Amino acid sequence: MGHAAAARIALLLLGVAGTLSAQNPVRHYRAPSLAAAPTIDGRLDEASWAMVPWSEAFVDIAGSARPAPTFRTRMKIAWDPEYLYLAAELEEPHLWATLTTRDAVIYHDND
Repeated sequence: MGHAAAARIALLLLGVAGTLSAQNPVRHYRAPSLAAAPTIDGRLDEASWAMVPWSEAFVDIAGSARPAPTFRTRMKIAWDPEYLYLAAELEEPHLWATLTTRDAVIYHDND
């Protein structure tokens, strides 16, 4: 990529950031390092996850211009020298699916 293209991209990103920050401040999340790797089992009640803070609840990418989500979604991120660990909590009382084939197109369902 040439310098002119890189400069245009940087200016575009600055313009978008300026627009977003005026209405919706940029959020931050600091992912801590772990002394011991968590067990990858879908459970978040072990000691290694206990010290990792939850993020703020997710909001629509359009910010306050859109209604707040009905159900809460939040995440945790941590790391050690070998891996990056991600955990998420997605509240949804009405889980359903119609797909039965591996690698089927998912966006037709409630995903």
